[in-house]
Amino acid sequence: GLADARNFGLEHATGKYIAFVDSDDYIEVAMFERMHDNITEYNADIAEIDFCLVDENGYTKKKRNSNFHVLTREETVKEFLSGSNIENNVWCKLYSRDIIKDIKFQINNRSIGEDLLFNLEVLNNVTRVVVDTREYYYNYVIRNSS
Repeated sequence: GLADARNFGLEHATGKYIAFVDSDDYIEVAMFERMHDNITEYNADIAEIDFCLVDENGYTKKKRNSNFHVLTREETVKEFLSGSNIENNVWCKLYSRDIIKDIKFQINNRSIGEDLLFNLEVLNNVTRVVVDTREYYYNYVIRNSS
């Protein structure tokens, strides 16, 4: 399943940064460049970008208001747990490999919640997070089957 595939990728990754893209979604060309610029410029552990929702007819809707935040660990935890400014998914983030190298996606019978549980563990290792929602770079495709 999805958790197995992600764990396999984590075990074999050799780069300094790790990102996830779901197979039925698509990204804008500049996505990784923007996240890399943010993570390096602000010496962050995670760079998060905005995404838009794309329905089966191709209609898109930007997910969040345009903002730019550099958050401390405490601010990140607060924003994550309150559901504002930080998304619980993994596919709109670039992670420093150092903070996730010992974390695995939990394999269970649920079809949701893996990203949330993964990110809750990641928060223990975070010192700074950049959230950049000025533009969207990830296109989350909504399908009846997903």
